Formats: sequence, structure tokens, C-alpha cells
Amino acid sequence: KTDIDACAETMFVSLQLCSALSIMFAPIMPVRMGHLQAQLGINKTKWDDISMAILQSGAEVAEGTILFVKIEDVAIQARIDALTEREAHLTTSADASESVESEKPHIPQRDEIVYDDFAKLDLRVGLVLAAESVKGSKKLLKLSVDIGYEQRTILSGIAQHYTPEQMLGKKVVVVANLKPRPMMGTESHGMILMSEDREGRLVLTTSENEPGSTVT
Repeated sequence: KTDIDACAETMFVSLQLCSALSIMFAPIMPVRMGHLQAQLGINKTKWDDISMAILQSGAEVAEGTILFVKIEDVAIQARIDALTEREAHLTTSADASESVESEKPHIPQRDEIVYDDFAKLDLRVGLVLAAESVKGSKKLLKLSVDIGYEQRTILSGIAQHYTPEQMLGKKVVVVANLKPRPMMGTESHGMILMSEDREGRLVLTTSENEPGSTVT
């Protein structure tokens, strides 16, 4: 407010640095850097483009949005606890597997499909930003999921297998092109992929890729 020229220069240099970083990090974070370049109004992919003249003075810049959501400590601890619990469960299951294998019911294979059937699915990595129980339902959790290009609300029938706290910060696989449908007064837009064992226990299908990455 006291020195407009100095403020403008600081903002200009900061935007130039953001432009350079968007080129440098594009090979490892293409989706996020694509969002950043769209906000900056540039389309640069070569390292030779990195200079103090990526943005021209007076160029229009779109309103910025948050590219990375902070993962709170409680979400990190929930992930650690879940991994510890899973490791203990797997160890116990491995010790007992040989004695009970013959008693487990067989899960039949579903009808065969062709590749074109599978290719219709748009599977994306999603980051769970928020999770809560659904009032009036013992099975559903309401999840807010970042799938890279937008944030979705998804109702998932996993409440008997995961608590809201356990879901925070998890990277899940989402059926992104599933038609939205109303559930419990909320429009659910997508489906979380799970694996189910022979006892009916559900386990999340996860990925370490960034939100929005395609699963093939």
C-alpha cells in the first residue's frame, strides 16, 4: 500500500519463479504443473524456456487456486496406525492360512469381458481430503476426494471396515466416469475401488501416484 512499484516488482519476480518451477517439476508432477501453467497463462515444457522472460510484463494471469492440500498430522498418524494394524493382521493371517485354506468358501469368477468393456472405465488416483459418517447409515462414509482436476463427493459403503479418521490422507483408486446418483440426500459422484477377501473384509485399493493420475 505504501510502495506500489516495489509491490509490483516483487509479484512479477515471484510469478517468474513460479513459471520456472512449473517447467522444472513438470516431468514428475505433470498434472499439478499443468494446472499451474494454465493459471499463469503459459505453455512451456523445455528447460531452455527457463529465463527471467517467461512471463511478459502486463500478461494476464488467472486467479490462483490451491495446488497442494496440506495433509494434517492427524491424517498422517491415522495412515501410520492403519499400516501398523494391517501389518499385524497380515502376520497373523499368514500364520493361520495353511490350516484354514481348505475351509474358505470359493469366490467364483464373473463373466468374461472384452478389452473394450474395461476401456470404458476411467480410473483415477484420488486423495481423501475429508471423511465423515453419514447420519442414518451404518455402512456409508461421506468422502471428499481430490481427483486432480476437481474435488468430488463420494459416498462409499466402507464404514464397517474403515473409520473416517483412517480414511484421511489416503490415496485411493476412483471410478471417475461413473454416473452420479443421489444417496442419503447427497449426490455421490464416483466409486472407491476395494478388494474383498473370502471372509467379506474390504481393503482399499491404493496408489502412490499423485491425484488425477490414470490407472490402467
